[in-house]
Amino acid sequence: MDLNHTLPAPSPQAAFAAGFKAQLPVLLGVAPFAMIFGVTAVSLDLPAVPAMGMSLIVFAGWAGDLFIYKLIHGGAPLPSF
Repeated sequence: MDLNHTLPAPSPQAAFAAGFKAQLPVLLGVAPFAMIFGVTAVSLDLPAVPAMGMSLIVFAGWAGDLFIYKLIHGGAPLPSF
């Protein structure tokens, strides 16, 4: 039995499809909160790029993110975040 045999690397498309399929359960749980953040940002007249950037950079839980949106809208200084 040859133990040095390696499997061929999957194509980039196959690797992407496998990763996408593996993330579907997480996506189903995260998507509703993403919609809530988007609606909140639009309702507070926050620009799209900073709102999306904050969602990518800050991981404070859904309540923390919504609270920060309110602080930004209220004009709070940056060190208060």
